[in-house]
Amino acid sequence: MSPKITTAKFFVNNIAVVECQLPLNAFPTPVVHFELNGTQINEAALQNDKYRIVWRPDGQRVSLLIHKVQFHDGGTYRCAITNPLTGEKRYAPEATQLQLINPERVVETRIAVPLAPSSTGDRSESGGSTKSQQILVDEGQNVTLFCVFHGVPPPTVATYPFDQNFTSNPRFYRDAKFGLLQITDVQLRDSGVYLCTDQRMTYAAQLHVKPQLRLITQPQDVILDALGGRAEFRCNTSDPLVTPYWLFNGQPKSTVGSGGENILRIANVSVQDLGVYQCVAKRASTKRLGDEWASASAVLALASDKIIKTPGDLAVYTPQRPVVPLESTTEVTTSELTPQAQALYDNLAVYLTSVTYAYVTESIVKPSKRYRFRVIAVDPSTGVSLVPPSDWSNTVSMEHISPVDPPQIKVVRPM
Repeated sequence: MSPKITTAKFFVNNIAVVECQLPLNAFPTPVVHFELNGTQINEAALQNDKYRIVWRPDGQRVSLLIHKVQFHDGGTYRCAITNPLTGEKRYAPEATQLQLINPERVVETRIAVPLAPSSTGDRSESGGSTKSQQILVDEGQNVTLFCVFHGVPPPTVATYPFDQNFTSNPRFYRDAKFGLLQITDVQLRDSGVYLCTDQRMTYAAQLHVKPQLRLITQPQDVILDALGGRAEFRCNTSDPLVTPYWLFNGQPKSTVGSGGENILRIANVSVQDLGVYQCVAKRASTKRLGDEWASASAVLALASDKIIKTPGDLAVYTPQRPVVPLESTTEVTTSELTPQAQALYDNLAVYLTSVTYAYVTESIVKPSKRYRFRVIAVDPSTGVSLVPPSDWSNTVSMEHISPVDPPQIKVVRPM
């Protein structure tokens, strides 16, 4: 299908901007590249000072900035969007026809791309005017702020916070060539007014940082001397509009909560109540970064039970004479798939003896990554592999999991 063509006109030797509108609810975050007249702009060109690719704060657009644009930069630009998991590639339904103009006279500076995404249609007269808009970002997000002026002679643009001393802050980086301000891991204290200016005009925008979802009160372990006692778990979120819910050994546990708080009470603890209780909170996000999750877990156990909380606690279950796995084929490692879990699972494997099951989680599986797994069976008394290792599993994606701290599952393991 032929794309819808939009014309963008810029003056020679100015910074030109080509926009790419991303599809709604694209997940995982797509890989975006730009093409000029059907040919992809290669990585070497992107890494020099000719181009910058900038994700806009709203997460819905990606901008290609072209420094000191020339006539040979003119043509049809279109962005391609690739799913990093499936490799599926799609083109945006729009394309931009970039036209260059070289006036032979002085042209007053005017705004081409405002500082705030919401002010796309805004235009300002020159002569020291100031416009103010709103920029909404999430705490922890990486943000690039910029605006683009154009005129003859070419304006020099700078973006910076109005009332903060950012020069000594390592999270703030100014790209003077393109007039960008990059903020890594945005914090609540970064909220405030930001300016984008040249010598004659200034645009202002108010940066609002939305706090991350957190658990203000987390459940604590309950250890009883005997069955029949009483247990209570409390959980409270930082957002009164988000009420957490409970899981018991991974299954939903019915309770009633409101106003960001949920209390789980067990009046007469039986053996069926022993296990792992998790408080989970979820807040839907308006951005493509995905929903926000917060979680914490606690254990209900008897004092006589052995609780496995750390890899070190597993030492008593590991064989005294571990053996090297029979299969030693070197695995392919790429930037998208790094099979680090193999060695870690060799060290943290659970060796079952008389019990039926066990849970183990640690910092092995990371959110936003991809893994493959295999099973190794070992005789705990001899350390000898009972069967050859299984084949590697298909790729398992963790990219749907928020990069906030994942649920920490602990274990009640009878001795």
